[in-house]
Parts: sequence; C-alpha cells; structure tokens
Amino acid sequence: FEGIRGFYRGITPSLAKNIPAASITFVVYEKVYSLLRSTQDIN
Repeated sequence: FEGIRGFYRGITPSLAKNIPAASITFVVYEKVYSLLRSTQDIN
C-alpha cells in the first residue's frame, strides 16, 4: 500500500485532460443555448 499518495497518483494527467475538455464543452453548450434562445424569441 502506498497510502494517500497512491490514491492520488495519476490525478494530474487525468485533470490535465478533463479540465480543458469540460471547459470547452461548457462554453459550446452555453453558446448553442444562447443561440437557440435568441432564435426562439424571434418566432
């Protein structure tokens, strides 16, 4: 057993992959959502 260090080993590469992906997903979602709401208001 490696203790708490063993539990967190490998978290840095995982976060380096997941944080940018989640950020891009959030920005794209918000942009599409605002575009769809603006077209819905026109109709």
